[in-house]
Amino acid sequence: MQLLNITLAQISMALLISLCLFLFIAARILQTFRCAIPDPDSLLFSEKQYYFDEQGIHETSEYGSSFIKWEKFKFIRTDGDLLYLFFDRVSTIIIPARCFVSTEESQQFVHMVKKHATNLLME
Repeated sequence: MQLLNITLAQISMALLISLCLFLFIAARILQTFRCAIPDPDSLLFSEKQYYFDEQGIHETSEYGSSFIKWEKFKFIRTDGDLLYLFFDRVSTIIIPARCFVSTEESQQFVHMVKKHATNLLME
Protein backbone atom coordinates (compact mmCIF):
# COMPACT_ATOMS: atom_id res chain seq x y z
CA MET A 1 0.00 0.00 0.00
CA GLN A 2 1.40 3.36 -1.02
CA LEU A 3 0.84 6.41 1.18
CA LEU A 4 0.20 9.81 -0.34
CA ASN A 5 3.01 12.22 0.19
CA ILE A 6 1.03 15.31 1.18
CA THR A 7 2.48 18.01 3.39
CA LEU A 8 0.68 19.96 6.07
CA ALA A 9 1.08 23.11 3.96
CA GLN A 10 -0.74 21.49 1.03
CA ILE A 11 -3.61 20.36 3.27
CA SER A 12 -3.84 23.84 4.80
CA MET A 13 -3.90 25.46 1.34
CA ALA A 14 -6.62 23.07 0.14
CA LEU A 15 -8.75 23.84 3.20
CA LEU A 16 -8.25 27.59 2.75
CA ILE A 17 -9.27 27.44 -0.92
CA SER A 18 -12.31 25.29 -0.01
CA LEU A 19 -13.35 27.77 2.69
CA CYS A 20 -13.03 30.71 0.28
CA LEU A 21 -15.13 28.94 -2.35
CA PHE A 22 -17.77 28.04 0.23
CA LEU A 23 -17.99 31.66 1.47
CA PHE A 24 -18.19 32.99 -2.09
CA ILE A 25 -21.01 30.61 -3.05
CA ALA A 26 -22.89 31.25 0.21
CA ALA A 27 -22.66 35.02 -0.35
CA ARG A 28 -24.03 34.66 -3.90
CA ILE A 29 -26.94 32.52 -2.68
CA LEU A 30 -27.80 35.06 0.04
CA GLN A 31 -27.61 37.87 -2.50
CA THR A 32 -30.01 36.00 -4.79
CA PHE A 33 -32.50 35.37 -1.98
CA ARG A 34 -32.36 38.99 -0.85
CA CYS A 35 -33.40 40.08 -4.36
CA ALA A 36 -36.32 37.62 -4.33
CA ILE A 37 -37.97 39.08 -1.21
CA PRO A 38 -40.64 41.68 -2.08
CA ASP A 39 -40.55 45.15 -0.54
CA PRO A 40 -42.85 45.64 2.47
CA ASP A 41 -44.93 48.23 0.56
CA SER A 42 -45.23 46.11 -2.60
CA LEU A 43 -48.39 44.78 -4.25
CA LEU A 44 -47.93 41.44 -2.51
CA PHE A 45 -48.24 42.98 0.97
CA SER A 46 -50.71 45.77 0.16
CA GLU A 47 -54.19 45.80 1.64
CA LYS A 48 -56.76 44.48 -0.80
CA GLN A 49 -60.52 44.50 -1.07
CA TYR A 50 -62.42 41.67 -2.75
CA TYR A 51 -65.82 41.59 -4.36
CA PHE A 52 -67.38 38.27 -5.40
CA ASP A 53 -70.07 37.85 -8.02
CA GLU A 54 -71.36 35.21 -10.45
CA GLN A 55 -68.46 35.80 -12.87
CA GLY A 56 -65.53 35.64 -10.42
CA ILE A 57 -63.44 37.59 -7.94
CA HIS A 58 -62.71 41.31 -8.27
CA GLU A 59 -59.64 42.56 -6.39
CA THR A 60 -58.88 46.22 -5.67
CA SER A 61 -55.82 47.75 -4.01
CA GLU A 62 -53.87 51.00 -4.15
CA TYR A 63 -52.11 49.53 -7.21
CA GLY A 64 -55.29 49.07 -9.25
CA SER A 65 -57.86 46.36 -9.81
CA SER A 66 -58.05 42.90 -11.32
CA PHE A 67 -60.60 40.22 -12.08
CA ILE A 68 -60.23 36.44 -12.00
CA LYS A 69 -62.92 34.20 -13.48
CA TRP A 70 -64.21 31.38 -11.31
CA GLU A 71 -63.22 28.76 -13.89
CA LYS A 72 -59.56 29.77 -13.55
CA PHE A 73 -59.32 28.56 -9.95
CA LYS A 74 -57.67 25.15 -9.55
CA PHE A 75 -57.38 24.44 -5.80
CA ILE A 76 -58.82 25.49 -2.47
CA ARG A 77 -56.72 24.92 0.64
CA THR A 78 -56.98 25.94 4.26
CA ASP A 79 -54.06 26.23 6.62
CA GLY A 80 -54.86 27.31 10.13
CA ASP A 81 -56.95 30.45 9.79
CA LEU A 82 -56.00 31.16 6.17
CA LEU A 83 -57.97 30.21 3.07
CA TYR A 84 -55.96 29.85 -0.16
CA LEU A 85 -57.65 30.10 -3.57
CA PHE A 86 -55.10 28.90 -6.15
CA PHE A 87 -55.44 29.79 -9.81
CA ASP A 88 -52.23 27.93 -10.63
CA ARG A 89 -49.58 26.06 -8.62
CA VAL A 90 -48.05 29.21 -7.08
CA SER A 91 -50.48 32.09 -7.63
CA THR A 92 -53.13 32.43 -4.99
CA ILE A 93 -55.53 34.73 -3.25
CA ILE A 94 -55.10 34.44 0.51
CA ILE A 95 -58.12 35.25 2.66
CA PRO A 96 -57.66 35.35 6.46
CA ALA A 97 -60.44 33.87 8.59
CA ARG A 98 -60.84 37.25 10.32
CA CYS A 99 -62.48 38.52 7.10
CA PHE A 100 -65.51 36.37 7.88
CA VAL A 101 -67.97 37.10 10.67
CA SER A 102 -68.14 33.43 11.68
CA THR A 103 -66.90 29.95 10.81
CA GLU A 104 -70.28 29.29 9.22
CA GLU A 105 -69.85 32.27 6.89
CA SER A 106 -66.38 31.00 5.94
CA GLN A 107 -67.80 27.56 5.14
CA GLN A 108 -70.58 29.15 3.06
CA PHE A 109 -67.94 31.06 1.10
CA VAL A 110 -65.97 27.85 0.39
CA HIS A 111 -69.20 26.18 -0.73
CA MET A 112 -69.93 29.13 -3.06
CA VAL A 113 -66.41 28.93 -4.54
CA LYS A 114 -66.78 25.18 -5.14
CA LYS A 115 -70.13 25.78 -6.80
CA HIS A 116 -68.82 28.45 -9.20
CA ALA A 117 -65.25 27.24 -9.76
CA THR A 118 -66.06 24.36 -12.07
CA ASN A 119 -62.40 23.51 -12.87
CA LEU A 120 -61.26 22.72 -9.32
CA LEU A 121 -58.90 19.74 -9.28
CA MET A 122 -59.32 17.06 -6.66
CA GLU A 123 -56.31 16.69 -4.37
